[in-house]
Amino acid sequence: MTDSRSDEVSATLRKVWEEHTDESYRRDQSHWKGQGRWSDEKWEAVGQGTVKRLTRIFGPHRPHPWLRAAPVVLEWGPGGGSNLHALAPHATVLYGVDISQQNLQETERVLRMQHPQVDFHAILLRENPAEVLERVLQPVDIFVSTAVFQHFPSQQYGADVLNVVGRLCAKGCVGLIQIRFDNGNPKYTSKDFAEYERLHITATSYELSAFWDLCRAAGLRPVSIFDINTTNNYAYVAFTKG
Repeated sequence: MTDSRSDEVSATLRKVWEEHTDESYRRDQSHWKGQGRWSDEKWEAVGQGTVKRLTRIFGPHRPHPWLRAAPVVLEWGPGGGSNLHALAPHATVLYGVDISQQNLQETERVLRMQHPQVDFHAILLRENPAEVLERVLQPVDIFVSTAVFQHFPSQQYGADVLNVVGRLCAKGCVGLIQIRFDNGNPKYTSKDFAEYERLHITATSYELSAFWDLCRAAGLRPVSIFDINTTNNYAYVAFTKG
């Protein structure tokens, strides 16, 4: 039984990301607009940074994917909705997958306020990432996930998510995933799940070459690893699907 199918794992994830005893902390860590670190300006900069990175990697070589007819966007872990807010003007259908119902409700709130024309589908992930397959009704043209894979309970869970993404993406889909990378720094190596509640901020990391191979195994074509930051061990992985 993998982590992604464990009732215990799902309950622990919900305890941190949905039922945390400190709601202010939970909202801050989930990147809610106007909460904790996230002034309006900083919150909007998160999503705009995602759009700029997609444009930088894919724009020079092909038409922007959001200029195609009726693009479908899926974000895994929208939190407070900054990325989907930034992508909404370029899309007609948005999907958000999150372990937290509160995060999904907040994402829907910010979208309805400024982008009421967008068809938003909130998907609450209860246990197994594979349950998402039956709830995404169109092939995905744009996939994003930032500051989320680091909070997964294990590398296997991340691989399970990538396998789902590989099945959902349309041919020509473009994607952007932010990860923490493992370069031997003990602070950012993957942690034992028994310590998840205490160490969820740095729960899981990947060797860059290993994550590249996981993308390929999921049927995705990684094209670039960039914006590598050795201060916090963040890196971005861009991919397409052939």
